[in-house]
Amino acid sequence: MNIVFNEESFILAEKTQSAGIANSLTGDTLCDMPKNDNMKIIFLSILFSISTAFGQSSEAETIFRKERDKMEHAKIDKFFMMETYCVGCFYSDQAKLDCMYDGSIIYFFWSDSKKSYMKTIGKCDSSSIEISDDVLGFYERNIQAINNETVKHYQSDSANYISVDHSSFSKFYFSVNDVSITKLIDHFDLESGNSENINYQYNNSLKIVMLEKICKETIEKNH
Repeated sequence: MNIVFNEESFILAEKTQSAGIANSLTGDTLCDMPKNDNMKIIFLSILFSISTAFGQSSEAETIFRKERDKMEHAKIDKFFMMETYCVGCFYSDQAKLDCMYDGSIIYFFWSDSKKSYMKTIGKCDSSSIEISDDVLGFYERNIQAINNETVKHYQSDSANYISVDHSSFSKFYFSVNDVSITKLIDHFDLESGNSENINYQYNNSLKIVMLEKICKETIEKNH
């Protein structure tokens, strides 16, 4: 389901999200509230879906901190993590789901002694795999640009955004100068929508999106 909302409403929902959630906990229903409050709750529900995507990865953040500490202890400074997950999707492979953390598949990439490696982090065992330098090499060459990039939301025009109730995501975790940085890609934002998405070309030209593509190609080659 596609949902259209304008920039002013997006900002209003963002500013009043905490208050809106608090009101919902009192037991008030949409029928009990004035029309303006109904609209606010709709916008908040959209924002809640977005925040669910952003907040998917508390366990992944803990995993990244542990892996980062291991890298720093080993004096390795070229590494990052990619978490992939889906909101509103159904997994038919129960065995695969049982190995995931909160429905996420987590990949860790690093370079040591001029060799590059990758491993899948989950509840099931996963050994390290030596990979080509494509992933870490691209990241090292474009680290400055990646740190400054943000994928823009799907927009039908300058004032209206479009959201959906289900999408797949990739979330990257970097450590730059001892500072942890995360970057989120909502794959719906990368769609053209029959040329409706005005941010389509911009989003797909970003280095972070190119890095994701190289990561996925590497994963496919080695799994």
